[in-house]
Amino acid sequence: MELMQDESPDRLVCVQVTYADAKLARAVAKEIVEKRLAACVHQVRISSTYVWEGKVEEEAEHLLTAKTTMLRARDLETFIRANHPYDEPEFLVLPADAASEGYAKWVRESVA
Repeated sequence: MELMQDESPDRLVCVQVTYADAKLARAVAKEIVEKRLAACVHQVRISSTYVWEGKVEEEAEHLLTAKTTMLRARDLETFIRANHPYDEPEFLVLPADAASEGYAKWVRESVA
C-alpha cells in the first residue's frame, strides 16, 4: 500500500478485513489492539456473496473494522497478510473524512 500524495500519515482511517472463523477474528482483533496497530476493532457477523475461481459463493464471515491512522494501516496490512488464512484477504482502507477532535486524538495516541 502506498500513501497517496494528498494523504497525511496521521489521517484517521477505518480498515476492513474479514475472517471465516469467529474465534480467530476475536483473537486477531485483540492482537491488533495489543500491538497498537489500531485503537479499536469492531467485530460483526456478516453474510458475504462473492465470485471466487469462477463460482458465486455465499459464506458467513466476521467483519473486523479497525480504527487507526494511515501510517499504522501499512503495518496493519503487513500483519494481516502474514497471519491471514485466506489466499487473498480483504484489506480495505477507508479514509475518515471527519471525526470529533477528542476521538481523533484518542486514536492517534492509542496507535503511537
